[in-house]
Amino acid sequence: MQTLERDGVDLAYVEVGTGFPVVLHTGGAGSSSMWRRGGYVDRLSEFRLILLDHRGRGASSRPSEPAAHRVSEYVADVTALIDHLGCPEYGVFGYSFGGLVGLLLAAADPRLTGLVALGTVFDAPEAEPDSSDYRQALNDADMAGVITLIEGGEGLTLPAWARAEFMETDPEQFRLTIAANAGDPDPWEALARIRATTVLVAGSEEDADDLQDRMAAMMQDARSVHLPGAGHVGAFLRPDEVTAHAIPTLRRAARAD
Repeated sequence: MQTLERDGVDLAYVEVGTGFPVVLHTGGAGSSSMWRRGGYVDRLSEFRLILLDHRGRGASSRPSEPAAHRVSEYVADVTALIDHLGCPEYGVFGYSFGGLVGLLLAAADPRLTGLVALGTVFDAPEAEPDSSDYRQALNDADMAGVITLIEGGEGLTLPAWARAEFMETDPEQFRLTIAANAGDPDPWEALARIRATTVLVAGSEEDADDLQDRMAAMMQDARSVHLPGAGHVGAFLRPDEVTAHAIPTLRRAARAD
């Protein structure tokens, strides 16, 4: 892997393939390797994939200060990486917290022309911000507690590779990310500034109130897709269905170059 340093944090990344550049960014758990293990790299082979170990994950640095885990820092990391690589246009495929990073990037960086946000459903704008269910699970049993929560809540058994991704996650870094952003309302106001060609994908079980549809309606060029019967993690485990929607979106962004 290659490394880029930003404000004392080493960010590890690797590039795979050629074509329209797409940053792959995971969430609170897992590293860039989950895109390979989950089958996404093979299915997205027509693009130049930039697999990022975001701060605190994989081979990247593990900042110990809560302020270093504000979502704005993750956004700035991707911006610095794109600056470093010299990409005039690019896409982002973000999962969970990575989808939030992608949405905020799309609202601020006109170079981001294609966005796939998977499992990134906002709370209703009129609601108080929810506390993460993962926070208590981490406090009770570290990453093993997170796995128990996911499997029990979604009625599934994680495949061995996904279980390994969760168990290899540094639980303190996960805690810091949750704590640093706890209580922040979801950035509904940012959606109207997004011009990128976008698809929002979520499991139907994670968005019973169709809030993702409301999100897409506020954006200029976005559509909302629900995978029937899937939850937050279960949706990631269905790469054929997810990439069936992601690939046309990224192709459109690439043709707009």
